[in-house]
Parts: sequence; structure tokens; C-alpha cells
Amino acid sequence: MLQYKRSAAAFAVALSLGVSAPVFANDTNGFIQGNTAEISGAEISGVTVTITNVDTGLVRTVTTSNYW
Repeated sequence: MLQYKRSAAAFAVALSLGVSAPVFANDTNGFIQGNTAEISGAEISGVTVTITNVDTGLVRTVTTSNYW
């Protein structure tokens, strides 16, 4: 009976780890930070920036502002 309890406990732990691992692997949060500036170095706002995830094809377009 003790062997059965150990096997059941080991199975439960393995199942828990196997189910929870994909949850952590699918994190899709992130950020890109930078400045838009003229050649002279003066920052400019109202610039349209488009980024593309080459793996998923996801495209995100934003317009810059003068917010710090």
C-alpha cells in the first residue's frame, strides 16, 4: 500500500509540473523603448513606428509623443 501512495504522489507532482510549465512558457509581455530624433539630435514627436514579430507575424504600430 505504501508503494501505491508513493507512486500516486509522484504522479501527482509530475502532472502538476507538466501542466504548469507551459503556462510560464507562454509569456507574451515585453516592451521596446527608444527615442525618435532628427539628425541634429532634437527629439521629434508624432512619428509612426511599426514593429513586427517575425516569428508570429504580429504587427504593432504606435505614434510617438513627447511624453517622458
